[in-house]
Amino acid sequence: KQAIDNLQELVDKETPKKVIYDGKIYSDCDKVQYICPKCKSIMLRTVCTRTHKPKYCYMCGQALDWSD
Repeated sequence: KQAIDNLQELVDKETPKKVIYDGKIYSDCDKVQYICPKCKSIMLRTVCTRTHKPKYCYMCGQALDWSD
């Protein structure tokens, strides 16, 4: 049972989940903020998300889906 649970956790982590856009635009340089769908950590607060879209969360390793 434990081995199956561990395997499922790894599969879930490698299945990309949509990042959460918090809906705010921060006044300093029009930054926007994205949040990890799994651990809820702030993933990215940046001006240019077109060029910098990490494939995995820096905190928990969750695979991320940046599609629209």
